[in-house]
Amino acid sequence: MAHRECKAIMGCTRKQYKKVLVRGGSVRIGLYKQPDLYPDPEIDEETFETQYQAAFSAQACVKGGGKTAKTTRDTEVGNLFDMMRYTLLSQVNKLYIGQREKLDASGFAVSKDPSPKDTPDKPTIKRIDDANYGGQHGAKIILIQKTNPLDQKKERYTYIVQISKEIDNEDSWTTVLTTMNMHKLIVQGLKRGEIVYFRVARFNARGQSHWSDPHDFIAR
Repeated sequence: MAHRECKAIMGCTRKQYKKVLVRGGSVRIGLYKQPDLYPDPEIDEETFETQYQAAFSAQACVKGGGKTAKTTRDTEVGNLFDMMRYTLLSQVNKLYIGQREKLDASGFAVSKDPSPKDTPDKPTIKRIDDANYGGQHGAKIILIQKTNPLDQKKERYTYIVQISKEIDNEDSWTTVLTTMNMHKLIVQGLKRGEIVYFRVARFNARGQSHWSDPHDFIAR
């Protein structure tokens, strides 16, 4: 089975920053303003918009900003490119397999790359470290890496981090981070000395994993 690669991001790489931003603007309109073609995208409009604005702002600050500004730009625009690719690929895999007419209308083309194999396994939190920057208390979540580096290059996951003060109250869990980089699961703005709980899930075009077992943390 082949998956579908959206034409909106074809013709540029994640390192072609201005082109990625232009494609991102097109995707904002094409994906979120056509519910008949793309109902209920895997990544919601607010999350995509937040990443788009972060990438746009990071690119705008590069001139005269030095090495730090360029590093931030590389990260934010790269994350936008990955989110754009993942969201559209996931959406088309779910809806348009075998429906050539809708496939053509959506702007997707067939790629020779294999589709994601399975729904991801449940993540396991190894530990949570302090991540305090600029006077803010934060946490960096470290996951146990179950797949080898070659497997990770073939398929990337989106990670969702949730936080709660009540471990047994399902309604109290709130999403505080969505990212495709498992090494940057960092949450800022915590209250020093307060006990909170974190859990993580990951998803691909096949669906979302179960939530990890909750892990407690106290910001210091």
